[in-house]
Amino acid sequence: MTLSILLWLAVFAPSVAIPNGMLISIPIVALILIFVKRTRGPTFSAVFRSIPVSLAVGALAGAAMHFAMNPLFDLLARQVTGAEPDLSSLAAVHGDLGNYLKLLALGVLFGGIIEELIDRGFLLGWGTAEFGEAWAIPLLLLTSLGFGLAHAWQGTAGMITTGLSGLCYGAVYLLCDRKLLPAVTMHATSNAIAITAIYLYGVQ
Repeated sequence: MTLSILLWLAVFAPSVAIPNGMLISIPIVALILIFVKRTRGPTFSAVFRSIPVSLAVGALAGAAMHFAMNPLFDLLARQVTGAEPDLSSLAAVHGDLGNYLKLLALGVLFGGIIEELIDRGFLLGWGTAEFGEAWAIPLLLLTSLGFGLAHAWQGTAGMITTGLSGLCYGAVYLLCDRKLLPAVTMHATSNAIAITAIYLYGVQ
């Protein structure tokens, strides 16, 4: 059990403690998946009922996240901090097709797949399988906190909104029997809509 805790912390800690720490977590989790066989099944378990069902659940949840939940999260963050999430670093995407396509690829592939594989598949999925069902909610809260802190580049308001978004991704993951594809599709869909809105209308 001590080794399992250390492996979990080795993946979780960089994204919380270091700017862009997720880039450190990626090779760490890759090495763990290669050398610790029992981590692979829970981490890579993907399909909820069927691929079409998984994709449909994720796409609908992602659209609901962008159009229904994100405005509420922004409102809450504004009430708490008096500020909006700082997306100024994405301003160059507005009206620039090349930058849009680059950010879209990053948002879908890194945000949708890599972040979900690490935060939901490994930290939440394998963590729950390894430590027991009683840890599902504590790990959901911890991974959501870590997800928010990993987005410190968006300011305090952005950390609040992304932390709440992580809570939603994790909830969908758990509700779909810890299958990764719905959460991946949800995250990718939400990111794709948000990035397209920045391209069309600029940073709001």
